[in-house]
Amino acid sequence: MFCSACENIFENYIRTKPQSSPAPEYDMKPDSRWPGVTAFTMRGAPYKGKDTTVFGHVGFPGNPTGEKLPAVVLVHGGGGHPYPEWIRIWNARGYAAIAVDNTGYFPNEIGKGYAGTESDRNDKYTRMNGENGWYSAPDNDRVETVHLPVEEQWLYHAIADTILGANVLFEDKRINPNRVGIVGVSWGGVLVSQIVGFDTRYAFAIASYGSAYLDKGLSRLDKAFHRPEAAFWRAQSRYADSNVPVLWMCWNEDICFSIQSNSLSYLDTRKSGSLLSIRSEMNHSHTHTWIREECYRFADSYAKGCAPMVACLSEPEGFGTVSFRIAVPREGSLKATVYYLTEPMKYNSDSQMLNDWHTTQAQIQGDTVTAKIPEDADSYYIEICQQIGDSELVTSTSYITRNPMGNTPTHKAPFYPQQPATPLEDIPWVEDGGLVSLFRTVGCIGDSLSSGDFESTDHNKAMGYHLAYHDTYPYAWGEYLSKMAGFTLRNFSRGAMTAREYCETYGEAQGYWRPDLACQAYIIALGVNDLFEPTMGYPLGSLADVHEDWHKNALTYAGYMGQLISRYKQIAPDAKFFLMTIPRDLDTVNHEGLYELSSAQAALMYDLAARFENTYVLDFRAWAPAYYEEFYQSFFVGGHLNVLGYVLTAKLVAAGIDHIIRTHPEDFARVGFIGTPYRYRPELTERISARRKTEEAAPKAAD
Repeated sequence: MFCSACENIFENYIRTKPQSSPAPEYDMKPDSRWPGVTAFTMRGAPYKGKDTTVFGHVGFPGNPTGEKLPAVVLVHGGGGHPYPEWIRIWNARGYAAIAVDNTGYFPNEIGKGYAGTESDRNDKYTRMNGENGWYSAPDNDRVETVHLPVEEQWLYHAIADTILGANVLFEDKRINPNRVGIVGVSWGGVLVSQIVGFDTRYAFAIASYGSAYLDKGLSRLDKAFHRPEAAFWRAQSRYADSNVPVLWMCWNEDICFSIQSNSLSYLDTRKSGSLLSIRSEMNHSHTHTWIREECYRFADSYAKGCAPMVACLSEPEGFGTVSFRIAVPREGSLKATVYYLTEPMKYNSDSQMLNDWHTTQAQIQGDTVTAKIPEDADSYYIEICQQIGDSELVTSTSYITRNPMGNTPTHKAPFYPQQPATPLEDIPWVEDGGLVSLFRTVGCIGDSLSSGDFESTDHNKAMGYHLAYHDTYPYAWGEYLSKMAGFTLRNFSRGAMTAREYCETYGEAQGYWRPDLACQAYIIALGVNDLFEPTMGYPLGSLADVHEDWHKNALTYAGYMGQLISRYKQIAPDAKFFLMTIPRDLDTVNHEGLYELSSAQAALMYDLAARFENTYVLDFRAWAPAYYEEFYQSFFVGGHLNVLGYVLTAKLVAAGIDHIIRTHPEDFARVGFIGTPYRYRPELTERISARRKTEEAAPKAAD
């Protein structure tokens, strides 16, 4: 569980004076290939009650002028280590450099030299489990421990230990603290994307492959961030307060991260002077980053005052003929190339991109680049290559797709500015109800959070002070939604409602199955009382409990939900159904059993949506803000939403349905026919047209 202060969770580490010591036993042999690079250990973030020891290397270039040095913090990727080879590359370019092992490893050959290049076998490294009183930090778990307390997660330790390692440089009197940058590769790029949101001391940053916005990516490492439990680690939520310029560098066919994420990261940090460099035929490794000249030119432009790379002053928009402006560099020649795909980007289960990139040339005249995007292009970006001697410096535009959801970065909704992961961050904020306004009648079926329930502390002579609950329908989120979108709401909800009670007694008793109350759409938000309340709880069940004849459904939550949908389909066969998952809250996070049950309920909603036509999932578990301490303080009174919470919920529902409609517009083309005797069958169109032509061509009978 994350506390309300988690936005500043690393502040203490940023201010901590490093506790580091030379480790000569790990130093290199006298004939080392990397002179000036030495080993050290430092105290890391505590883990499960034990102090950790972190291993690292640091190196300095010769400094005959006596001027304070620029420096870089080097952050390795998955399976990597603090390679002295990498440090020496930066030393040779005039930078001091430091790297710590962000996965808790040490060289295992004390006094015999140690592994120093990416090509060295990983068995040259080991972990510490109490030797010499040293304990290792957690290993890279690919964000699989986000359900644990934050201090037990690998990401937390990797970030904290990198910050502590950076402090070694910031405290060194030989270093100019205003000219320190940070560079990361792969998972190291992910860490850099996180760190610049927490620690803004850096003059520049370079994130290769990994980036922010991984919840928008398509490849294998992106998927770890798709889960709602990883919402806190969506780095983009902290960029509003960061001014660190970042070079987002990536490979257009990367096997670990797809370029949507890099592009969105760039768009969200352009204000700070960030650049995007999408390379073709780059491959994925530390070495393939180290050889890219873009890294060193970008660093030199901020740390040494050298001429910058070409930058995009504006971005292309849409398709057809597009143009944008660039800052023309003082040296080299320029060439512009359009890279495009003819189908939506796809990855297979082995995280291999299935598309082929196509290219066509663009034109540069003065500071303007113009390109005609091919008609069959589904997405594209434009590369500007700056040729200086034998070096190529590549700058890219953002990645543009025909799906507008993939083109723009997240912007925090002003209604909820403090939440780390903006509610429905991939969906535009909907103030007018969005495309929910397609519907004329909407039915809402839910419990107390759908009936506008208020919790109060009342007093009477018999009971004294006691909790009371009030269904206050004018304040229900459905009521606010109906005012936003202009439809007629039929609220079939009631406090403490379950799917079982609704099916067995309540729906019939209230007459809610009557055809004259049929709606064009239904939003069903039941499950909390069914599954979590000890006095009401009963089995979750599965899709196997749902049958064509609802009378045969099993007496489980799945069976009753299937019955509820089936019975409403009897009176409104073409209606659209939106099934809401249970949002993340304090109870489901703190209680392992409830957490698993909440996950299973969400999976069941998707199963039901696949089982029934015209049925979709409002995945509040993935989209909505987490109902943690900070959320409760603002949007709850007692155990129920306050007015602000009901208004927010209405906006979230509107945004979710709007997104579903825009994602599946063909499913909603005939919404106007729902509840009418009219039908349109595309397969009959040609037959009707042919009949009309025959009738018109036939000779008319004489009067």
